Amino acid sequence: MPGLLSMQHLEPSKPHLYPLKHPMKTILQNKNLTILFASTFLFFCNEAMFLPTMPLYLLKAGYTNTEIGIIQGSFALEDKLPG
Repeated sequence: MPGLLSMQHLEPSKPHLYPLKHPMKTILQNKNLTILFASTFLFFCNEAMFLPTMPLYLLKAGYTNTEIGIIQGSFALEDKLPG
């Protein structure tokens, strides 16, 4: 009698469902998902490079330290908002 954890109940016509030997390889074969991963990574890299240099640019543009703080704070609050 097979145990509850045996894989005899799985359909042999769908071997890709369980178990995945190389899940990351399977995920990266989906072109849309790979594009989504790459674009999300590039977006957050862009934001991480932009935020530290923005105060220097704003200071040269004539903004006061208070205005620069408000702008930087609004970016931080925007990251915390859902959606």
